[in-house]
Amino acid sequence: MRLSVRTRLVLWFIASITLLFVVMLYITYGIFSHAIYASDVTVRLDEILLERAQRAGSNIVLHRGPFATPPEQYSSLFSRWIGYDVFLNPACGQLRDYPENFGDEPLIIIRNNALEGRFIPLTQFAYANLSRGAHSVETIENVFQYPLRVVTLLVHDREGHRYALQIGMSMQFVSTTLGNVLLKFFIWGPFLILAISLTGYFFVKASLKPVHDVVLVAREITAEDLSRRVPVLETDDEIGDLSITLNDMISRLEKSFEQVRQFSDDVSHELKTPLAVIRGEVEVTLRTERSGEEYRSTLVSILEESQKLESIMENLLFLSRLDVKKKSICLSDIALDELLIEVFEETALMAKERGICFSLRQVDEVRVHGDGGLLKRLLVNLIQNALKYTKQGGKVEVSLKSDSIGCGGSEKEAVFIVSDTGIGIPRIDLPHIFDRFYRVDKSRSAKTGGSGLGLTIVKKILDIHHGRIVVRSTLKEGSTFFVYLPKN
Repeated sequence: MRLSVRTRLVLWFIASITLLFVVMLYITYGIFSHAIYASDVTVRLDEILLERAQRAGSNIVLHRGPFATPPEQYSSLFSRWIGYDVFLNPACGQLRDYPENFGDEPLIIIRNNALEGRFIPLTQFAYANLSRGAHSVETIENVFQYPLRVVTLLVHDREGHRYALQIGMSMQFVSTTLGNVLLKFFIWGPFLILAISLTGYFFVKASLKPVHDVVLVAREITAEDLSRRVPVLETDDEIGDLSITLNDMISRLEKSFEQVRQFSDDVSHELKTPLAVIRGEVEVTLRTERSGEEYRSTLVSILEESQKLESIMENLLFLSRLDVKKKSICLSDIALDELLIEVFEETALMAKERGICFSLRQVDEVRVHGDGGLLKRLLVNLIQNALKYTKQGGKVEVSLKSDSIGCGGSEKEAVFIVSDTGIGIPRIDLPHIFDRFYRVDKSRSAKTGGSGLGLTIVKKILDIHHGRIVVRSTLKEGSTFFVYLPKN
């Protein structure tokens, strides 16, 4: 059976209270019992019993003893010597011969009527004290229904025979008092536990009510409507933190869903444009007979648009693979300077075709921990991006520095710098240039063949390598990209 959190909390609460009650009962009973046995009443009882024993012993030493006196006559004398009551309770008395060894059966026992034919055992504790000539005071169980407080004293008669004299009194008053304490605990304890449990139940119910309210609202939140938020409690506790955390999570989900919807719209738009161009070219060409040159021009246009489609799909698949395989990418020691020189040589032809002055200003020896293929893609994207948006006669400079302190970084970072004299980026667009399909100038991007995914890929690769990128740009003057990577 599935139990709710409220029920489990209440059951744990009841179990804890019950356990605490049992422990408290055990401790209270022990303390109370010790207090009674150490009280003035008990001390006074021990003094009276010892006094009776000593007085009886002084009478025993004046007589010849039970070995030389008829038992009936000696028993009558013995009863008078020890008295008949102590604190209005019958005084129990017993006289037995002193055993040579502990546990020996007694040769003779004289006892008063209060013992009712029972026998007071001689404990090892009492025997050890008798051996030293000392008296002992102890509580002995299992003689009567209630414990017996007993004083044991070594005495001798006129003939020189040694005896163990034991005088005791029932501890009924102590046991009754302790029993009353236990009885009250057992009578009132369940009612107390029940009252505390009911109180705890209502407290738990009241405490979890905000959670119930949060659950009701959370059930109404769907992927179609993520604008609702759970009620935030103005309390500085875990439930208040839970409501804030849930709202933060819903906000992130709403943002993610919005990004997915925006991404779908952008993909549709990006794919629709080349397809519309291709369809338009084909429809126009098929309306009338065309010359071979016109057919060739149409095919060239279709090829260009197909290449754009291919570039978009390739970049989308690449981003998808990065998202899926982010944790499984194998990183190794990479010489970033050698990789940069290789990329520079590959992209130099593109710069020459566009009439752009392309140069390496500084290349320090830098080693990083990363994936060579991904880092090469990062360098290529940034350099090609700078070349695409720089006019003929412009300039693109590339640098790699092993120490980024002078470039706004730390001594543990290397910095790759790409600087161009291109069209620049408006300040309002800078926060969005790494979003998918975001392009500052749609018309220029169409001419350059850009799909708006290059910088998105750069940002993804940097996230995998725990790097960061900073962009400084002035409209119509150019842009500078600073890429910071942790040094190996």
